[in-house]
Amino acid sequence: MLDRGELDGEQLIPAKTIESIRQGGDPDAFAKTANAANAASDATSLPAYRAVGDYLMER
Repeated sequence: MLDRGELDGEQLIPAKTIESIRQGGDPDAFAKTANAANAASDATSLPAYRAVGDYLMER
């Protein structure tokens, strides 16, 4: 997340939350939910979001 959850010197999102987000989720747990089926209904946006997420995780 941008600036580790800070804006103008104020911590808006707890640092622990930012660290958890940066570690990523469990793809196997996510695949078990109904959300995984959304990729079939939006074949353009979701891969783009994934690409952005992958890029940001590498930084």
